[in-house]
This record gives sequence, C-alpha cells and structure tokens, in this order.
Amino acid sequence: MLGIGLILALLAVSFIGHNMSMVYSCLILLALRFLLPHSALEYVSGHGINWGVIIDGRIGPAEMKASLSGGVAILALFIGLLVALLGRWGIAMMTTDPQITLTLMIGTVLGVIFFKGVAVGPLIAGGITYVILTVLKMLGFMGS
Repeated sequence: MLGIGLILALLAVSFIGHNMSMVYSCLILLALRFLLPHSALEYVSGHGINWGVIIDGRIGPAEMKASLSGGVAILALFIGLLVALLGRWGIAMMTTDPQITLTLMIGTVLGVIFFKGVAVGPLIAGGITYVILTVLKMLGFMGS
C-alpha cells in the first residue's frame, strides 16, 4: 500500500505544480497497479526502459555507427557508463534505505516544478548520494 500512497503523493504534488506529464504518468501507474497482476508489474518494471528505446525505432544501424565516432561520442559513452553505474548504486541505496526514496522523489518533483527540470533524477540522485556518503565515510566525517 505504501507504493500507492507514494504515487498519490506524487500525483498531488505534480498536479499542484502543473506538471501534467508527471500527473499522467502517476495516473497510468495507478491504473497499472490495479489492472495488472504483481508478476506482470515486476516484469514490466525490469524491462521498461529497454523496451522504450527499442519500440521507438528511431535508432537504426546507421545511427548507431555514426554515434560511435568523434570526441563528443566518446564523452557521451563515458557519461552513459557513469550514469548507469550511478543508477545501480542508487537502486542499491534505495533498497537498503527505503526512506530516502520519498525524499529523492520529492527533490526530483521540486526540481521539475521550480527549475523546469526533467523527471529522470531519482536513481541518479540516489547514486550521487551514495557516492557522497561513501566519500564522507572514507574521510571520517560520518560513521559506518
């Protein structure tokens, strides 16, 4: 039930902040939560991002080859790897410390509302938080 409460909270904040794409996303998530069995939800959640890129169909072999040449492409490749790593650390931290998930989501929604950002941040924010906390622990500023 906590998941539904979180979605409802995000729906309310998104509606108040006039972030209609987030409102629609929350409504779709609520509908899916009530219409799909739990096993289907787990499957979709594990493969959703990959499907979005594949189903879109705008990236073909020629675009892939062109994207791997030049300095900007190398930088983008490195940043993509870093973001994937930060996302992994973010998931790990949110799994071990679920209370932080709500604050990361609220921070993301506030960033969208006040700074016209894009709501892609919770996993990356979790990963960055993980890195900062790890460095602070290594430097002795925080206990284990």
